[in-house]
Amino acid sequence: ALCALSIRQSLAWRSTVALWTHQVHQQPSVVRGWSNLAGALQDDGRAEEAAEVLDTAVARFGAQPSLLQTRGWLHLEAGQLEAGAQSLEQAWRAEPRLRRSGNNLAVALGRLGRREEAVAVARELVTTHPRYSDGWNTLGALHIDGNEGPAAVEALDRAVELAPWSATAATNRGNAAWLTADPEGARWYWTRALSLDPGQEAARRGLAHLDRTGQ
Repeated sequence: ALCALSIRQSLAWRSTVALWTHQVHQQPSVVRGWSNLAGALQDDGRAEEAAEVLDTAVARFGAQPSLLQTRGWLHLEAGQLEAGAQSLEQAWRAEPRLRRSGNNLAVALGRLGRREEAVAVARELVTTHPRYSDGWNTLGALHIDGNEGPAAVEALDRAVELAPWSATAATNRGNAAWLTADPEGARWYWTRALSLDPGQEAARRGLAHLDRTGQ
C-alpha cells in the first residue's frame, strides 16, 4: 500500500504543472495553489489554460490580490500592457507585501511611456522593500531610460549589492557606467554579466562597442 501511494504521489512531481494541479485538487480552498498553477501553465506555453484556471479562481474566491497579481502578469506576457497595469495596480494597492506586483507595475508603466508614474511606483517599492534587488534594478533601468546617470548608478549599485549573482543587474550597472562616461566600469560590469549569463546580449553588444572604439 505504501509503495502504491509513493508511486501515485511521485507522479505529482513530474512537472511544475502536475505539482500545482495536484495541489489544487488536494486543497481547492487554498488561493495560492490556483495562482501558482496559472503561472506554471503560462510558463509551459499554455496561456489559454492559464487564463481559464485564473478565471475559475476569481469566480470562486473573488478578486484576491494574489490572483490580481497573476492576472496582471499574464496580461503582460500577452503584450496587454494597459490591462496588465490595471490588475497590478489593484494588487499592489490592496496588498503592498506583494513585491512582484509593484515591480511588474513599474515595468508596465515604463513600457507604456508613463515614466514618471513608473519611477514613483519603483521608489515606493524599494522604500517598502529595501532589500528587494529586483525593485532596485527596475528603478535603475527607469533612470537609464530617462538619461539620469547618477541616479541609475545609485539604484543599480544597491541592486548589485543585494544580488551579486544577477546578470541582469550587472548588465544594467554596465549601462549606467556607460551613461556616466565610465567605460572602464562599463567593461567590468558587462564582462561580469556575461560570466554569469552568456545570453546577456546587451552586455555583449556593449563590450563589442568598447572594443571597436578602443575604450
